Amino acid sequence: MRAPSTLAFLAVAAAAMVVDAQQGAYSQWIYQCVPSSFPGPTPTLSGDSPATSTLPPAATLTPNNLWIRAVEEPYFHKYLQSSSPNAAGAAVLGDASTAAQFFFVYGRIVLIPPRPSPALYAVVHPEVIGPAPGRLAITFETEAVNYGGFLYTGDTLMWRNLAVPRPNESAWLVCGGEVFVNLGEVGEGTPEGCVDQTIHFYFGKTADV
Repeated sequence: MRAPSTLAFLAVAAAAMVVDAQQGAYSQWIYQCVPSSFPGPTPTLSGDSPATSTLPPAATLTPNNLWIRAVEEPYFHKYLQSSSPNAAGAAVLGDASTAAQFFFVYGRIVLIPPRPSPALYAVVHPEVIGPAPGRLAITFETEAVNYGGFLYTGDTLMWRNLAVPRPNESAWLVCGGEVFVNLGEVGEGTPEGCVDQTIHFYFGKTADV
């Protein structure tokens, strides 16, 4: 039997290296952007195309949706929503009466406004605000951005980006009602005018005060 040629051997080895590199990159993206599981069924989205609203948020939680709220003073039971109702804007905590409904899909938080408005994606911005360790702004946008991913443990909301090491992935800052990713530890170096918070899912039928 003829031994395989050196050229054929090199071709097979090169192909294996390409497959291995692709799998490694894919695995890193999955780890960074996609939680291992989600709370309840998750709707299917096509790529990064903006989703359109199929059901408006209401006083009663729509099946498969969830509320997101803080549980510590001075924002006890204040609910996540956009600063511009039903439109792109900063992520803020507001009254239960204006609470937005969300679903969780592919490591993204998606806000569902009334029809016919498009769904809005929670987007974390990479620019560090303030002195070290700093914080990252969060806005709701009509297009998704692959910069880290949201995940959870129990009902506690977290954010992770492999390129942005944090001592506590569930640490958030609220400054004047606006929600930020806290790059530091809870209770350490809290900026003036801001408070530390943890943010939680809530599956009650109504947004309780």
